[in-house]
Amino acid sequence: MLRRASFVAALFRPARRLNWHMRRGPVITLGLAVLFVSGLCASAGDDPPLAYLNLDQRLNYSDLVCSATIIDTWRTGGKLAVDSSVTAENLARADVQSVFKGKLTSATITFRWFSWPGPMDPIAGPSGYVYAGPPLADLRNERRYLLFLRSDGSTGWSVTVPMYQLEVPLAASAPANLRLGLDASGLAIAQRNRELAEEFAAAVQSQVDLAHVYNNFSWIAELLGKGATPLIQPFLESATPLLRYFAADRLAQMNDAAGENVLLAILNDQSQESWMRANAAWDVGKLHSARVLPDLAKVATDDPEAAVREGALRGLAELADPSSEAVLVRALDDRVEENRVSAAAILEKIIYGNNYSVDIVKAHEEEIIAAWKAWWDGSAGAPDYTSYLPP
Repeated sequence: MLRRASFVAALFRPARRLNWHMRRGPVITLGLAVLFVSGLCASAGDDPPLAYLNLDQRLNYSDLVCSATIIDTWRTGGKLAVDSSVTAENLARADVQSVFKGKLTSATITFRWFSWPGPMDPIAGPSGYVYAGPPLADLRNERRYLLFLRSDGSTGWSVTVPMYQLEVPLAASAPANLRLGLDASGLAIAQRNRELAEEFAAAVQSQVDLAHVYNNFSWIAELLGKGATPLIQPFLESATPLLRYFAADRLAQMNDAAGENVLLAILNDQSQESWMRANAAWDVGKLHSARVLPDLAKVATDDPEAAVREGALRGLAELADPSSEAVLVRALDDRVEENRVSAAAILEKIIYGNNYSVDIVKAHEEEIIAAWKAWWDGSAGAPDYTSYLPP
């Protein structure tokens, strides 16, 4: 059996961070040009793109959104071509607890979903394969999910987008105060959003799937805005470092400093993973608190991990505080080019208020770094990057 492992694909957080999955064998990429879409407005009558949809798109494109426990699932023997791939058709029977969009007359539904690789897929050979892309649909018996489905007309229900994992793992049972019902036709959007946010918070609390923690916190904030704080903040006290980190990270993105101490503790703990410490450094910088300067300054030049030093430099760039000039000059000697040019770019931002691309520094690295060192020892003025701009 092929194994799948979750990992964070990028060192630093993009606007949205996804959980990627890898499987063994020859490396392949499936239609990456169409995997991500953003900013779309759609009604359920529109055909959804073949893409890993964000939460808003899943809600808009789906006819039925519900929490349900999978009773059983099986392959039908059918297949569906998706781009250049072949997926296997599956049927699943599920026990529905709550409907958040749409209406049902029975608490038991059957729907089609599609798994990859399917039968006779030319990409997946007998020696195995490696998949690099968004997570794939993988429904399991006796697991509870938030499902996004579209009407198949006379044939019933089907997943809104085939192959990709739009379903969200939920806690084994619904939150105690949640409305249970099969008809959401009169449900106000604000109430729906609150109920979904509580489901996501319960999923984090149950640790049903740690790979979804970042998304769960992101969706809670997306659904509730500032009202998300009471659902996220309790996780700052979690016994699980990953939950503490993601809670503090999400709060920092909401300009809420409640998790600042958690982020500093992670930043200064070399036993934590470097991607987490690097993001924590960037987060504390975004909070614009002067008290984090000593921590960032120390890590920016002394930490053994280049990625963590880069994160600390990003944090210092957010602060742009003149008191960090000395450490930035020391960082000009970092053994990693990206960190050297970042330090030079931050100095330019502090002295002149300019935020030029680091590509300018890369193109003239030796000259610019020498100029900054001369400025620091008082033998020359600060270099002005405008002289390096194209005419």
